[in-house]
Amino acid sequence: MKLVYEINTGKILFPLPDSQDISVFFSNHSQEFVGNISFFIVSNPSDIPKNLIEYFIRDEQFIKYSETEIKEIRKYRRVLTSEERLLKTLKPDSTEVEKAKKIIDVLDILQDVGLIKLADTALIDVKLIDAYTSLTLSGSSILNESDRIGVNQKLVPTKYKIEVNTKVTEKTNKEKK
Repeated sequence: MKLVYEINTGKILFPLPDSQDISVFFSNHSQEFVGNISFFIVSNPSDIPKNLIEYFIRDEQFIKYSETEIKEIRKYRRVLTSEERLLKTLKPDSTEVEKAKKIIDVLDILQDVGLIKLADTALIDVKLIDAYTSLTLSGSSILNESDRIGVNQKLVPTKYKIEVNTKVTEKTNKEKK
């Protein structure tokens, strides 16, 4: 039996019978796709692990993914990069996001109707920056820095953009350590 896998990742794509001619099987696929795959011949079918999704191929050997990677494959259909994992840990839960949205709504209304005194403005700004930071982190499942800044440009009022970017960067850098 032949197991077709991606060369770069070792991810097993599917099995093929030994008799199947690879060039015929992939004749309708792009050269890029064909150039990125290879196959591993297994002489004894009982040597093939039962749950192929939990394994990848490296140096013509089956290697089992870690439990974390297996969970990611089941949830996202791929193994996440370390940056993507980090962003997942930084993403606030739904209750924190809802709380941040309510804080922004209430404080904006209070500022608009003039119920907040000038002395309270600094405290209000801190609360709004925290709320916008949570929303920025939650606004994406997986964002790189340029994407995050793009979301931030649309979401955060100009007055708070620098402070929110700084806090998001601090949180991201803190988690990386």
